[in-house]
Amino acid sequence: SDAERLGGLAVARYDLRAPTLPLAFLPDRLARAEVALGATPCDADGRGGFRCPDRRTALAREAREVDGLPRPCLVAQLSPGAPLRIAFPAVPLGRALRGHLGVVGEAALGGRGPVRLAVALDGREVARAELPPGDPAWRPFQVETVLEAGRTRELAITLSLEGEARPVCLDAYTLP
Repeated sequence: SDAERLGGLAVARYDLRAPTLPLAFLPDRLARAEVALGATPCDADGRGGFRCPDRRTALAREAREVDGLPRPCLVAQLSPGAPLRIAFPAVPLGRALRGHLGVVGEAALGGRGPVRLAVALDGREVARAELPPGDPAWRPFQVETVLEAGRTRELAITLSLEGEARPVCLDAYTLP
């Protein structure tokens, strides 16, 4: 379609043939999540995010730059050591859980260790993914949940890293 000028911007409309309409977008469910650093619960920060007792680890819903584009996601300010666990109660499941993981901004160009992600349903690990050090990409992951379709389950995502502290961007959503 033709672009329309709005001041200094040119805006073009693109119709999607089949838009993705998720059952649940996990960053929008952060307020109902339980967050812990290792075995220690993290406290709500009063702004919709969480701050952990070590005072370095935090989690919030933000839009951040990953792989050159803005991404709405859960931004975890991670430090090496104990893993950060984000548990979402009663998530409606469909055929798949799909998501992306990336290191925020210029921090993606450094790093001496990988970022690791694990996904669990009702306490049972169902998937793992790893983002190699120095990888600036917005890496996709997918977990097939077709056997759980139509049910609600606790879904937990655990993030950990090696090397120096850096911010990590995570999005995940369930598909019908």
